Amino acid sequence: MGRIAYLFFPFLIAGSLLAKPNIEWLRAQSMLEQSKEITQQFAQRKCRWQRSYAHPKPLSAIDAAQNWITSYPPSLITEPGESVLAYLGQEDLWKALYSLGIDGIHLGPLQRAGGIEGMENTPSTDGGFDRISLALDPMYGSYPEYLRMVEQAAAVGSVVIGDLIPAHSGLGADFQLALAGYEEYPGIYHMVEIDRRDWRHLPKVEEGWSQNLTRKQVDCLQKKGYIVGSLETTIFFHPQHKVSNWDVTKPIRGVDGKMRRWVYLHYFKSSQPSYNWLDPSFGAQRIAGGDALFALCVLKNQIVRLDANSFLGVEIIEYTKKAWSESHPLAIDASNTLAMLIRKFGGYSFQELNLGASSLAEFTRSGADLSYDFLTRAAYINALIHGNCDLLKIAYRLMQECQIDPRTLIHALQNHDELNYELKYLKEVEGTLSYHGESFFGTDLRKKIQEEDLVACGSAPFYNHVSPEGLCSTMVGICAGALGINNVYDMSKKERQDVEKAHLLCAFFNAMQPGVFAISLWDIVGALPLRKKESEPWTQQDADQRWHLRGAIDLLHCSDAATSFGGLPKAKTLYAPLARQLKDPHSFASKVRSFLLARKSSHLAKAVWLGVLPTKHPGIFVLLHRLPGTGALQISACNFTSEPIEERLTIPGIEDTSALNLLSRKAEKKAFRANYIDLLLAPLEGKALVFAKGPPPLEESLPAGKCPSHKK
Repeated sequence: MGRIAYLFFPFLIAGSLLAKPNIEWLRAQSMLEQSKEITQQFAQRKCRWQRSYAHPKPLSAIDAAQNWITSYPPSLITEPGESVLAYLGQEDLWKALYSLGIDGIHLGPLQRAGGIEGMENTPSTDGGFDRISLALDPMYGSYPEYLRMVEQAAAVGSVVIGDLIPAHSGLGADFQLALAGYEEYPGIYHMVEIDRRDWRHLPKVEEGWSQNLTRKQVDCLQKKGYIVGSLETTIFFHPQHKVSNWDVTKPIRGVDGKMRRWVYLHYFKSSQPSYNWLDPSFGAQRIAGGDALFALCVLKNQIVRLDANSFLGVEIIEYTKKAWSESHPLAIDASNTLAMLIRKFGGYSFQELNLGASSLAEFTRSGADLSYDFLTRAAYINALIHGNCDLLKIAYRLMQECQIDPRTLIHALQNHDELNYELKYLKEVEGTLSYHGESFFGTDLRKKIQEEDLVACGSAPFYNHVSPEGLCSTMVGICAGALGINNVYDMSKKERQDVEKAHLLCAFFNAMQPGVFAISLWDIVGALPLRKKESEPWTQQDADQRWHLRGAIDLLHCSDAATSFGGLPKAKTLYAPLARQLKDPHSFASKVRSFLLARKSSHLAKAVWLGVLPTKHPGIFVLLHRLPGTGALQISACNFTSEPIEERLTIPGIEDTSALNLLSRKAEKKAFRANYIDLLLAPLEGKALVFAKGPPPLEESLPAGKCPSHKK
């Protein structure tokens, strides 16, 4: 089996002992040592006891920032010689984001990632999510440049949002010291030394320093009691690169002179060894705690993400073929501890938790303040593909049954990952579900939707690529696929207009409901997915298809460069740079701006969700809310079809009210004393209406291009 070698340990493998200077150097570089230094600074401070922390505070997190923009540092195009952090600290950028209605930026990982070879750093293999240090990576810029960015954001009332990575590290100093058997470092990781008598059961490492184990080899080591065995999911499965979640090393000479072969766990790539959250040394907890304090107190993050926090517990289950590795109580407890620590020190957290509705409810009882909305993301793409909202209705029904409040969710368009199509919540459903006029058991419906939608939107058009987890494309590419457009790179004027309408409808759906709204830089400019040849230098390394959606972006049209700071090819775009769009009232960004101003003026982000209204036409979807303050009823209606729809909606409580369109600020036709409204929706259109006895007290927002004065 072929495998890419990510990193070599020339002074560890079959060589001499680590010299004392090397040990001391590695210790100084290790996150365990860095965490110790930062946590000691807070040991006696009174600030630890000034805030409540036991329960999530989603409404307070929304007050901090309700409209987010998500960035991905390796994809940013900067001026020649300009650092990423200097680019993100531009006053013009923050004026434009303020005008758009953004009040929070999720940066993506900026700290050192990758590995160490000798005494040099090696590049990240996963876009910064293989962290090896708490310190900022100098390739992105300096700490003073970072602080200027924070100040520029604060000057327009925005917050900076960061990332914690509590599930794994990269191949840095901590992992090297663990492989060397040094002190408590092996306890940080889910790794085990294999007795020399059992080396005959291990494969010969043909290339590099480690080898992925086959399923048969994993089963053998499980029977011998070394490991918990195969996990429930093999993320990034690929026959030539990864067939299991376990790697074995070459013989490595430890600091004590003993030769060892280690087997270690990785949920993602082999360059991302998993932490052991139940080891007596509690090394993983100490690193995560230091990382959290560094994010809050040094990087000035007001909100941080718990990356992949569902994978913090793993346990062998007797008489079963696979280990328990998802929704484990240890993962819940670990997530709760991190979330409480963050609240205790004045911040908020959100989680990337791709699990079913009932598991999400468990994780949020005392854990993160907010969660990514994985329940509806694939469902509204499904509605676009089929012109039928049955899957959306199923998702919201499960939310209601599990008492998941939409105000606790982050309703996002594209991010740096694939659009997930695992639909794990369908596996939990007991009984049958109605879908397109037929009845299905949850597992059967899940399989049917995955097969149909990934063919319709993914594998048929050559520009959308598919991973085992979902669609690897930009939102523009996915919208084009959903509309049956064969070539996104050569669209007619009509096709471009239809794609923009579909893209706007997706933005409207996410923005016009309670909770946090998030839009990416790729969405703002309408980035197309990279062509296969453009992304091959990245995808061929380990078959990671997500690089197709990470094209380089020139948000402000500041450079004619063909590649980003990180070397990614420039993505072709449907829309103009942001500043130019904001001057055109008919542009994509200006229309999104109207959504965000409506959210803020009506306080929709903190509205109470009352339910999904029944409709006769399967292609229309209507959410009903009660707005805070006024108590007025509000609906957000979406037409996911390519035809106009007229629907009579009966809504108890709207008698003696008029209807106001939140976006146009104009009255909609409604009989004053009636409890219904005749709603007309154009193809791929969304409408947001408020029902009130008089015009609701909508707050005025600053006009485009105006923002508070910046501190110099």
